[in-house]
Amino acid sequence: GDDYTLGELLSKYMNEITILKKSRIQETYCIQKLLQESFCSNPLYKSTIHQVQTFKQRRGSSPVALRHELIVIRHCLKIARSEWGLNLKETPFEKISLPKPPKSRKRRLSAEEYQKLYKASKIMRINYIWPIVLCAIETGMRRGEILKLKWSNINFDKRIAYLEDTKNGEDRYVPLSIKVITLLSSINQYSELVFPVSSNAVRLSWERLKRKANVNNLRFHDLRHEALSRMTEKGLNPLEVAEISGHKGLDQLGAYTHLDYRKLVKKL
Repeated sequence: GDDYTLGELLSKYMNEITILKKSRIQETYCIQKLLQESFCSNPLYKSTIHQVQTFKQRRGSSPVALRHELIVIRHCLKIARSEWGLNLKETPFEKISLPKPPKSRKRRLSAEEYQKLYKASKIMRINYIWPIVLCAIETGMRRGEILKLKWSNINFDKRIAYLEDTKNGEDRYVPLSIKVITLLSSINQYSELVFPVSSNAVRLSWERLKRKANVNNLRFHDLRHEALSRMTEKGLNPLEVAEISGHKGLDQLGAYTHLDYRKLVKKL
């Protein structure tokens, strides 16, 4: 089995395993990039720790991407042994240490930044960006979940949205604040989707909005983190927040909710 190349195994993995994953688009891109590496065309038994170290040093400026690449390679080799019955010796890809996972961001949105974003959105030609931003801040939904939201998924009387087939593969219900309900009620329902726009269009207008508002170092995903932190501050317990956010484990949630210590001081 060792005369297979890593490239052959990764291609098989991409076509049989990756294709079934929620993250298939990103992972396919990651594997296609890996397939261009010279070590992918050599027989596996010829791969050396030096080759892998050189690769690791060269990709050192993107530790998150490198970590992901090595994890994909390791999982591919694991599947090759367990599912495809290949008798592979341990490879240098499995011996080398992984870069540390990134520290979770503690980025909160200040009241001033919120106002700046809101004002900037008013002078933008695109009228959907603020409703999408507000939706993220108020509900903690991911960008992809907001863009998949259909009118038929929203119950205005019960103030609840039903999210189908989310990132972790499960459906969930998300409670909607009065603010979001008011906002959604004001939108014209001309499509079955609440926001019939592409993910790329949102990405571009989000960047433009931040430039206009002069708000820096804020990712769209930070808005989800802001929402979950606010829910915790309003007194929801971690289990309730995890139910709303769709986090499978509370340890995952800890990376998201960062309390505003000033509000904590007032409670003590």
